[in-house]
Amino acid sequence: MEIKDIKKSVSNIFVRKGTIKEGSIEVGGEVEAAVDAKLRQRAKVHHTATHLLQAVLKKVVGQETSQAGSLVAFDRLRFDFNFHRPLLDNELMEIEELINSWIKDSTLLQTKVMHLTDAKKAGAIAMFEEKYGEQVPGVSMELCGGTHVSSTSEIRGLKIISEQGIASGIRRIEAVADSILRLWYYLRNLDTMLHSKALLQSLLGQLLVAFPGQHGQYSKHSHSTEYESNATCGKRLSSIGPDNTKVNWQAYRQLLLTNPGLGEYISGAILFEKTLYQSTTNGKKFVNCLREQNIVPGIKVNKGLDGLASRSAEYYKQGARFAKWHTVVSIPCGPSALAVKEAAWGLARYAGIS
Repeated sequence: MEIKDIKKSVSNIFVRKGTIKEGSIEVGGEVEAAVDAKLRQRAKVHHTATHLLQAVLKKVVGQETSQAGSLVAFDRLRFDFNFHRPLLDNELMEIEELINSWIKDSTLLQTKVMHLTDAKKAGAIAMFEEKYGEQVPGVSMELCGGTHVSSTSEIRGLKIISEQGIASGIRRIEAVADSILRLWYYLRNLDTMLHSKALLQSLLGQLLVAFPGQHGQYSKHSHSTEYESNATCGKRLSSIGPDNTKVNWQAYRQLLLTNPGLGEYISGAILFEKTLYQSTTNGKKFVNCLREQNIVPGIKVNKGLDGLASRSAEYYKQGARFAKWHTVVSIPCGPSALAVKEAAWGLARYAGIS
């Protein structure tokens, strides 16, 4: 059984929600819990970084600043806090630099279980909306029952990727750390890379389709690009350090598709069938991320013509608005007349069905 979410009930019982992958479960049955060590480590990194962020905000912006919400995930952190104006660029830079200096100091974290009253007397800061019993775990003078790194050096580095207002008097900072930070820096260069057609091909995949002017709205940027396959994602990851895992493929794709300004350079993206159904860690479908940037989602059809009509209907339902097809005939030294004829026949059948 794969656990997707854990919530604490009003009676202090941890309720786990998940999907049964194989076998069955029954009331009274014994189960063995196993934690994904890599995901847990990345969650630790972003969790501890959240505490550093809150401490630095109080130092740079003011002690009156307090947490108003947060999200800690394996691939990022989100921190909401009360403040009356947007943070200035120099303030964000100071916050980032101070956090990274603390990270480089390799400060050891100490966890102590104390009585709640004693912890507050000692100056410990309580996290937003946390509920504490009489005995509370404290981490570096903040009350927290979550999982943390043993030293700030494990965070490796932190980068603030956005700061914005989400409500009256409430600001939000999003940041990334550790191996996700290296991914972010790699993909952040898209703004420069996408100006070059050659670099666009090397980063996003083979350039496939040129839309003529009569295609109206689809011709805005004149190009569509094929989406990165698992194999290509693996090559990108290997070149910058993070492990070649499904989790990192997902993180890579999410960072790629949510990169600001992507819609300025491409008009369409051809997705693999599996990607068409995937979503970000926030639950937003990748196709919707593309649409928000006026990028038309497409589908790569590579299962042949059998059942194509029903598959095309499902692809359209999921958000795909065009498809890429290629002939099954590959002639290395130039196509013969027979190959051209067979390719044209296959394309005609494909067009008729889809």
